[in-house]
Amino acid sequence: MNDIYNHDKKIITLNLDKIIIESLSSKLLPLKPKRWGRMDILSKFIILGCAQTLNEAKDELKPETGLLLATKYGSLDTDIKYAQTISTSINEASPILFGYTLPNIAISEAASLFNLRGSVYATYSNESSKEDMLISIIEKARLWLRSQNLTRSFIVCVVDFIDKNLQKQLTLNNSNQALFTWVV
Repeated sequence: MNDIYNHDKKIITLNLDKIIIESLSSKLLPLKPKRWGRMDILSKFIILGCAQTLNEAKDELKPETGLLLATKYGSLDTDIKYAQTISTSINEASPILFGYTLPNIAISEAASLFNLRGSVYATYSNESSKEDMLISIIEKARLWLRSQNLTRSFIVCVVDFIDKNLQKQLTLNNSNQALFTWVV
């Protein structure tokens, strides 16, 4: 993990690689969630990023913390893997993968695990860089905090994961890097 700072809060950068999931999960999660083995990779990375953010934010986050996700590709990696299970027959469809074919499922898993009681929302972004996506989602979080008082703080994140082989097939240029921070 590389750490950088932006504004007055730390920006946590996770390099998304399937190999690091287990080492990070044993370091950041005292107990793995019950559904850990069934979760898609996007959910696992968001949970790990939230765990790291909660560790860094310490006492700054309020009980009514929400979670905002900005993503360009959403659950595309899982969507394609699900589509591959039905390519020969609908009877071969993976119910486990189907449950993760929306990016809001991933943030809901994290919100539930960490008992985040604020608003939980995923948004697609067409910003040119992850840094621009982060700036945009931070501004959305600040606007949300000013416009209502049910959510008192946010974990905000920019997450996109697409398997390297799939990236080549789709000619996508995705860094498989996630950015997390918080807004109070």
